[in-house]
Amino acid sequence: MSDDTENKTTRERISIANQVYAGYPLFNQVLEDIDRCHDSPNIKGDDDPDCLLLMGSTGAGKTTIYKTYAQNYPIQETEEGDIVPIIHAVTPSAANIKGLVSVLLKQLGDPLPDKGSTTNQTIRLYDLLEKCQVELIFLDEFHNFKDLDSDKVLKNVCDWLKNLILNTKIPIVLLGTPESEDILKVDNLQLSRRFNYRHSLIPFPRTESGLELFRQFLSDVESQLPLAYRSVLAEKSLSERIYYATDAGLFHSKQRLEKVNTRAS
Repeated sequence: MSDDTENKTTRERISIANQVYAGYPLFNQVLEDIDRCHDSPNIKGDDDPDCLLLMGSTGAGKTTIYKTYAQNYPIQETEEGDIVPIIHAVTPSAANIKGLVSVLLKQLGDPLPDKGSTTNQTIRLYDLLEKCQVELIFLDEFHNFKDLDSDKVLKNVCDWLKNLILNTKIPIVLLGTPESEDILKVDNLQLSRRFNYRHSLIPFPRTESGLELFRQFLSDVESQLPLAYRSVLAEKSLSERIYYATDAGLFHSKQRLEKVNTRAS
């Protein structure tokens, strides 16, 4: 234990523990692919930018990935106005085009984000995206569009999103549950084909290699914790108990069982 750690209060140690970041292969791969999408307008010129769909259940780490990536692109204040490289908007629960445009406008500082028709809002949004020099858009809770009753309304949403990508050349990262992938298929793959990068955040596989990967993850976590003594989190016996107690590999076990049951029926 360092002298610096020894002098910290319990509250300070908890604060440090809450900021611990321990990447693992899938997590790092997602970050790399987001970076590829981010750079795609510069690499591809006038071609459509590459976009990414990140799926996972609640608490799987989607928002953590966004925050990890976005921290490297802070807002810059200039005499001409703020430069906002990355914006993050949460799709409203009662999802529709007007609601989506409103939350995007709000993120860019529009004083009256709900004002005007959808067409008027969209024009203002395009103008602000250009003025703020936005390079990447994160749309969270995208699965909320799955709750729309009308396929026609859902298709209109997909068309609006497709036009946003085409007209602004700004890559988009969609964050949502696995059902989000079904939304992209509504408009005859017009929108779907623009999301070449797709990832599902799933637990560690319940295999020997999965357990070893989990132990490496725990070792990385422990190395960053402000503890008075080593916790031996990655020690074989303790790591196995944590692995099974937290259901770290449960997803794969359930998935295999479902496949077996399907074959049997």
